[in-house]
Order: sequence, then C-alpha cells, then structure tokens
Amino acid sequence: MPTIAAVTLGCKVNQYDTEAMLEAFEAAGYEVVPFERDADVYLVNTCTVTVPATRRASRPCAARRAATPTAP
Repeated sequence: MPTIAAVTLGCKVNQYDTEAMLEAFEAAGYEVVPFERDADVYLVNTCTVTVPATRRASRPCAARRAATPTAP
C-alpha cells in the first residue's frame, strides 16, 4: 500500500485543507503515516507571507530530503 505523510504550517484553513487532501489520498488507497516516517508522498501544506514564515516552511522539506537521500 502506498503511503503519504503530511505536515501543516499555517492557519485553520490550511489544517482543513490538509485533512481534505489526506481523505482523498486515503480514498485512493494510500495509508497516512507520521511525517517523520518514510513515505511515498510527502505533503507540506503552508501559507507564507513573510520571509521568516517561508524559512519555517522550508524546514520540513529539508529535513525529509536529508532523511531520504534517494528521493527525486
């Protein structure tokens, strides 16, 4: 079974959107796993309007890329 991991940074709208996307992935046969675990798909849902927010949003992506060096 393919897996998806998600992290949400931002407001409640972002949280709602992430839940909706995860439900769609589950309906398509994906298993939702914790973001810290290896997954086939990583979803980072964020909204950035300032430079510091953009930097914070980049951290989960950088961490997963470092933990998964074979990722495209």
